[in-house]
Amino acid sequence: MAVASGVLLFLYDPALVASRTYFVPKIILIILGLVNAALYHRIAYEHALTAQAVTPHSAKLAGALSIAFWIGVMASSAMNVEGVPKPSVVAKHTTVIDESRGRL
Repeated sequence: MAVASGVLLFLYDPALVASRTYFVPKIILIILGLVNAALYHRIAYEHALTAQAVTPHSAKLAGALSIAFWIGVMASSAMNVEGVPKPSVVAKHTTVIDESRGRL
């Protein structure tokens, strides 16, 4: 559901979404998180399942990397919320301020 809604939001206005400052780092971090999970499941997952009492270092490393990548994704998303104001919005506010001072 999250992937489908994210793709649909991106397809609504891809030029605007992709022009955001933190969009590319966000996508890179998502890809790194997915690659990390895929590599862990392919290489070290079976070893972690057979471990007796101690969590293997590979599992701890994969978990730490995963947490770091997803925190980076959330931070990038939060920083992309507000963009640079459009020129028309700035011009309207400037005109209102100037008219309140008695100047046009």
